[in-house]
Amino acid sequence: MTNCIRVFPQYATNFMIFENSKSYYSKIIDNKDIVNFVAGGSGGIVSMCAIYPLETARTHLSLQKNKSKYKNLFDVFKKLQVRQLYSGLKMSMMGFGPWNAINFMSYHKYKEIFKEYENNKNIYKLLCGGFSGITALTVTYPSDLIRKRLQMQSFSLEVPKYNGIIDCARKICKTDGFLGLYRGLYVGYIKCFPTLAIQFWAYDSLKEFFKNNNLS
Repeated sequence: MTNCIRVFPQYATNFMIFENSKSYYSKIIDNKDIVNFVAGGSGGIVSMCAIYPLETARTHLSLQKNKSKYKNLFDVFKKLQVRQLYSGLKMSMMGFGPWNAINFMSYHKYKEIFKEYENNKNIYKLLCGGFSGITALTVTYPSDLIRKRLQMQSFSLEVPKYNGIIDCARKICKTDGFLGLYRGLYVGYIKCFPTLAIQFWAYDSLKEFFKNNNLS
């Protein structure tokens, strides 16, 4: 439920910022790939800042057992300090911003690459969306891992403590090696492909619907 509450405003803000900033950046940047990249990054950073306490709450709620620490979303906000709710925000902006930038740029690039298959619109959109998510995740995955580690510091005394982003990355590499920064990547692929496929399919399909019905 917390995730559903988080997702709606985050992606509504994300796509709104992308569409509006894309119109602006197109006037000053000639390369459309760079326009999509910068507009996607802008949407990612703004949307993440807007809902970040919900992101932290979701992480805490998902890792507890049988409501051992929190009864519900409101209980998380009651028990955590503001500083704790925003723990890892800097890393999230550094991670989600580039992830979203690569995501949007890749999606529109894949649409050009696979343009010959666009006759089947639904499959075309789903595949381009899924591959864009995989591309973005592969590049930015370490930032997501570090963000979650920083978020969880306030969850339990058993969770390792870090003195910031660099210290977290250094300790992960020292304990698990460089590949430790990519722990769980394959599971991320399994989640990311269908999620982004459906997300971009809905994004493009709704844009067409609104345009065809003069609602945009």
